[in-house]
Amino acid sequence: TSVPSGLLHTYGNSAAFIDRPGGQAVVGSHLLLRASSGTVAAPTAPTSGSYLGTVNFSGYDGASWLSSLGAAVQGQAAENWSTSVRGSRLLFSTTTLGDVAASEKMRIEPSGAVGIGTTAPTAKLSVVDSGIDVVVNPNGGLSAGVLGTVSNHPLRLISNNTTHATILP
Repeated sequence: TSVPSGLLHTYGNSAAFIDRPGGQAVVGSHLLLRASSGTVAAPTAPTSGSYLGTVNFSGYDGASWLSSLGAAVQGQAAENWSTSVRGSRLLFSTTTLGDVAASEKMRIEPSGAVGIGTTAPTAKLSVVDSGIDVVVNPNGGLSAGVLGTVSNHPLRLISNNTTHATILP
């Protein structure tokens, strides 16, 4: 393009490719996004909440090319980084139908906990949203799904904020 929007800006009917021949079994082709706090001349370690890198997905809206995102995957520092700690999380954002602004829909925390509809998952998988059903479909030829607790706690079936059944440990 004759009017670049950044350090690297290509325009055309072709894709961008990263090829890495030579059998690099450990890494293979990759794109490395790095971030720091501070300045270019005096970088410092990222602080908790700093974005480490973002892959944005955007498009043409009929009037102009958008620099805002339609969807994104972001890496974020989960603690103040140093030479000995580098906790991080991944954030996934999409734009709801009929809207123009993307928002976070899912995250993976440093512990491996996955949150859908929550920025603070409290279990390996936390799904939080009002008015939705969570369905577990059997897979791999199983004839039933499994629902339960992994600790010495009761299992409650609740709807409309009312307990309808309790299974004691």
